[in-house]
Amino acid sequence: MDDVKIIEVSKDSGMGRGQGTVPTSIPYDPYANVQRLLSEDDMSSPAVQKLLLNENDRMSREIEKIRTIEEKYHSRDKEAAILEEKLKQSTGADVLYTLCEAGGSALVGVSSTFWNNNGWILLIMGCVFILGGILFKFVQR
Repeated sequence: MDDVKIIEVSKDSGMGRGQGTVPTSIPYDPYANVQRLLSEDDMSSPAVQKLLLNENDRMSREIEKIRTIEEKYHSRDKEAAILEEKLKQSTGADVLYTLCEAGGSALVGVSSTFWNNNGWILLIMGCVFILGGILFKFVQR
């Protein structure tokens, strides 16, 4: 019993020595680090030629997919720019409509205070602003 040694074991974090981060994904190509130099003998092998042709075909398909995605992206980008411009125009029109309505309503409300001193002019100006705002709103649509 005296031969038993007590060894302290620290809690293992799961990382080996020198590893600061854990890779979050597995690389797509497992042969990425393999030396890729091919000799003339390798190139004359039918198996290598078939592998290269298959890889070429796969890459061609990938390029076509990317081209269609790029075309869709550009068309959607144009649509988004057009819609943003329409939104800006609509916002400007709403601001102008609101200013006409608010200013016209304020002039109509103030006209009764100045009725004895040509308040009817303020009433007419207020009505013109209100009708102009309404007319602008319907013409804008």
